This record gives sequence, C-alpha cells and structure tokens, in this order.
Amino acid sequence: MSCYCDYDPADVWDERRHRARKAHKCYECNETIDPGDDYIRISCLSEGQWGHYNMCEYCEHDWQVVRDAGHCYLVGGLAEAWEDMWQYAAPIEPDRLVSVTRGES
Repeated sequence: MSCYCDYDPADVWDERRHRARKAHKCYECNETIDPGDDYIRISCLSEGQWGHYNMCEYCEHDWQVVRDAGHCYLVGGLAEAWEDMWQYAAPIEPDRLVSVTRGES
C-alpha cells in the first residue's frame, strides 16, 4: 500500500537487520537496545545529508503496522504518525502496537 507524503523521499534508503554486539539507543523510543537484541539500522541520504538510525524490534514492529496501513512516516516520527492515524484516519487498535503495550504484563 502506498501513501501520499508532503515531503520529498530520501535519495538513498537502506534498511538492514542486525544483532547488537554493544548497547545502542532506539531512535524512536530512546530505550536501550541490549547486546544480543535484534534491531534495524536505517541509513538514508536526504537533501545531501546522511542519517543513520537504530530502531528496536518493538518500534520496528509498530513502524511496519503504520506503513502497512498506508500512512506516511519519517524516522523519528512514529509517535506523531500514531497520533495522525487516530485523529485523521481509521485508527489502529492499540494492542497491535507492541511498543505501547510491551511494559504491560
């Protein structure tokens, strides 16, 4: 599914899955990605600037839910994308978003 975005897409976009050998911070939720955890690393070139972002598996899951629903998303804007979806489009059930519910038992 595609979406309409009011910004220019990145000139280069690369997503790669990694297993952490050292601690990293998730760019979305700022939680620690511990050694041994799987995460995704996004590298992109936009407006002549390279950006590199690490995303934990919980935020990656929610990011994919947002993308699958056809909503636009900028790296670092996952919370804003959720808010937009709940305000302006058919909402996604909160229990589908693991980063929202991961601390609940």
